[in-house]
Amino acid sequence: MNILTVVVGERQVTIPAAAIPDPEVRHEWEHFRGFGWEDRRIACRLGIDWTTVRKWASQFARTGSAPKHRPRATRRRELVAQMRAAGIDHTTIAERLGVTRRTVYDDCFRLGITERRTS
Repeated sequence: MNILTVVVGERQVTIPAAAIPDPEVRHEWEHFRGFGWEDRRIACRLGIDWTTVRKWASQFARTGSAPKHRPRATRRRELVAQMRAAGIDHTTIAERLGVTRRTVYDDCFRLGITERRTS
């Protein structure tokens, strides 16, 4: 099991990677940890604000459990799936949801709607 170490306040908190609420993000996090990446770099790469990671660590330290879900990301992915099913392109979806095209593209990939580009 990979361990996630973050600094909360004055102390360092070590939590299991299982404390990351989104299973897909947790899997990607563990993948990057396998290459020796630091947690802050992983958070940046996955588009997760460092303060969010610190909140997860703080909550885990207080309660011994992780947040159950990432509601905004889950709801956004549902909307992306509905809009793609309606034939709306990535750029239009991004404009309507106020996110980047890359975020929409990543959501579509996670949902199995599109494949990763190789170039």
